[in-house]
Amino acid sequence: MVRKGEILSQAVSGIGDDLIEGAKELFEKSESEITQAQNEFAKKKRAMRNKLIYAFSAAAAAAACIFIVLGIGLIPITGTGGMPKVYYDGVRVGADGMVVSVGEQQEPDVAAYSLERSMGQSGMEFMLNIKVKGNFTIQASSGEFLPDGVSTISAGDEADIVWSAALDEGAYFTVVCGDDTMKVELHFDDESGQWMLRTRE
Repeated sequence: MVRKGEILSQAVSGIGDDLIEGAKELFEKSESEITQAQNEFAKKKRAMRNKLIYAFSAAAAAAACIFIVLGIGLIPITGTGGMPKVYYDGVRVGADGMVVSVGEQQEPDVAAYSLERSMGQSGMEFMLNIKVKGNFTIQASSGEFLPDGVSTISAGDEADIVWSAALDEGAYFTVVCGDDTMKVELHFDDESGQWMLRTRE
C-alpha cells in the first residue's frame, strides 16, 4: 500500500527545475516590485512634505510683508511727535528766553523807529536751527523766512532757517510736528532791557 507521503514526495520530485526557477524568479520579482513601490511612495511623501513646508514659508513671508507695509502706512506723514528743539547761536531756546543780538539794545518803540530808518520792512535776521523727530512745518505769523521770502517751510528732522522779523513785542513763528506745536516769539525784557527769543508750547 502506497502511503500519502510517498505520493506527495514523488509529485514534488517530479517538478522540473525550470518550473522551480520560474517560481523563484516570480517571487523575487514580486518582492522587488513591492520594494520599488514602497520607495516611490516614500519619495512622493517627502516631496509632498517639502511642498507643504515651502507653501507655509511663502505664506508666512507674505504675511510679514503685509504687516510691514501696513505698519509703515500707520506712521504719520507729518511727524512722529515730540516737541521741537530750537537753537540760536548753538544754544537751545527755552521758555525762560535767551538774549539775541540786535545791535544796540533799545526800547521797543525806539528800536522799531531805528529799524524803519535803517532796514525798512526787512527787519532783523535771526539764524536758527530746528530739530525734531520726523517731518515738520514752520509757519511765520510775523515776518518771513529768507532767502525766498516765504512764510511757510516744510522740512524733516532738522532745518537751518533765517527768520526776518521786525523788533516787535509778540512777533512769532510756529513749528508744528504731528499734534505738537511750539511758538517761538520775540520778547522785550523790561528788567534787563534786552530783546529775547523764547518758546511757548
